[in-house]
Amino acid sequence: MTWFKNIFEKFTSRKYEESLDHIWCLVGNAVEEREYGVNKEWKSGTKHFRAGAKLYCFPPLWGDGYEKIKVIGLPRKSKKKITVVIKSNLVTNWRKQKVYDQFVINTMIENGGWDYTIDSQKRLDLLLDSLTNNHSHK
Repeated sequence: MTWFKNIFEKFTSRKYEESLDHIWCLVGNAVEEREYGVNKEWKSGTKHFRAGAKLYCFPPLWGDGYEKIKVIGLPRKSKKKITVVIKSNLVTNWRKQKVYDQFVINTMIENGGWDYTIDSQKRLDLLLDSLTNNHSHK
C-alpha cells in the first residue's frame, strides 16, 4: 500500500503545482487616511501598511460579519509580505483579481483562503457584491 501512497502523493502534488499558476482573490488597498486615538488625529495608511498598499484579503474566517479580516500585504518596514488581521474599514477599492504571486497563492491555500475552485470564485463574487453594495450606500 505504501507504493500506491507514494504514487498518489506524486500525482496530486504535481497536479497541485500545475493547476495553481493563479487564483482569484479579493483585493483592496489600505486607506489613504484614518482617524486615530482619543484626539481623533489623522494618520496615513494603517499601522502595518502604507496608504494605498495592495492587500490580498482572505474570505470570512470567523463570524464577525467581516469586520476584521486577514490580509496579506507588503508592510511599511520590510520587503517581505506579511499576514495580519485588520479592520475591514481600513481597506478600500475592493475588487476581484487574478493573483500569480506564489507566496500569496500558497498562503491562501494553506490558511483556508481563496483557491482555484469554481465554488471559491462564486463565494468571492458574492462577498465582493456585498462589500461594494454596503460601502456605496454609506
